[in-house]
Amino acid sequence: MRRIGLSLYCKFYKSCFFASEELSSKIQIFYFLGKRLFYISKRYISNLILNRDKIGGIYKLIPILFFVFLVFILNISNLEAREKTLARILSHYIKAGIAERLNQLDSAVREYKTALRGDYSSPYIHLRLAIVLLKQNELTRAIEELRLAIKYYDGLSDVSAQKSFLVETHTLLALVYSLQGDLDKATAEYETALQGALAIDPQNIRIHKSLAQVYLRKGELSNAERTYRFILDLSHNDAESHFFLGTIYEEQNKRKEAIEEFKKALKYKPEYPDALNSLGYIYAEESINLEEAEQMLRKALQYDPNNGAYIDSLGWIYFKQGEYDKAVQELERASRLLPDPVIYEHLGDAYFKQGDVDRARENWQKSLEVDSQKNIRIEKKLEESE
Repeated sequence: MRRIGLSLYCKFYKSCFFASEELSSKIQIFYFLGKRLFYISKRYISNLILNRDKIGGIYKLIPILFFVFLVFILNISNLEAREKTLARILSHYIKAGIAERLNQLDSAVREYKTALRGDYSSPYIHLRLAIVLLKQNELTRAIEELRLAIKYYDGLSDVSAQKSFLVETHTLLALVYSLQGDLDKATAEYETALQGALAIDPQNIRIHKSLAQVYLRKGELSNAERTYRFILDLSHNDAESHFFLGTIYEEQNKRKEAIEEFKKALKYKPEYPDALNSLGYIYAEESINLEEAEQMLRKALQYDPNNGAYIDSLGWIYFKQGEYDKAVQELERASRLLPDPVIYEHLGDAYFKQGDVDRARENWQKSLEVDSQKNIRIEKKLEESE
């Protein structure tokens, strides 16, 4: 290290100086360069005194010292100007924050915009401005600012170290799109936010569950199944994950697998009304274990007595047991609580078994009216009952 020449030191510190953007970093560079120059110059002059015949060597030092002085003079004005600009930006940012806290939203917007004129590529100012615009219900303008925040933050070198910023921004975008009623975009942004959150905390079960719910809403059953399986690798006794795996298998018409998962959910959480209802309903559909299914639904209704889906399941169990009067009574109550095509179809079937064809057809017709998809099965029932 001692043998390194003075010119190499200057080249090194010169490159550091121009590579640095922060004022404090530049000051440190000057400090260390000056300290090194003093040390080397001291040695150099000592050698010259001892070797007077080589006095001409001192002239080699002058150009280097002049270069350092010139660099300092040329850049100190830029440093001062930049420092003043940063001070102005910070001043407007602080004023905006104070105005926001005082609920003076128009003033806050004005100050944030003024700060952006000094540093338009600041993602943090764009984010704060977006939050104020949200408070003003300026949803479209808020989206624009959030997009700019993401754009400029992606361009920073330290993105990987502060992913929480992007998580917050995408979550806010999801909120705005939800307020606008654009659920597809809201879901996409929420998914991006959750994936970013998992990059920060890969073992966070709560985040995995939220992401799995997003997949379910999007109908991406394989992704949802994979996510719940991952959760169960982390926590095998998570009743909720077993329950949603059961619903996925039920949706895929894999009833054997669905029954297994619902049983596991109830093993780890016996007082789980949704699992009690789902398993009891499958038993009714398969016409198996009907007494057990009835007990499950009665237990579920203890937790939520006015749940239309639970009451429908109980009525359907009575139907399968041949108790049509009880079935009609429960299914009528369910239809008043929850206008659902499946409930109307069940009620129509129960009336038909009682010999009340008119009411049966009336409820089958209601089922078709509230169902967004064509139901050939019910159309056939209506045709055959004429």
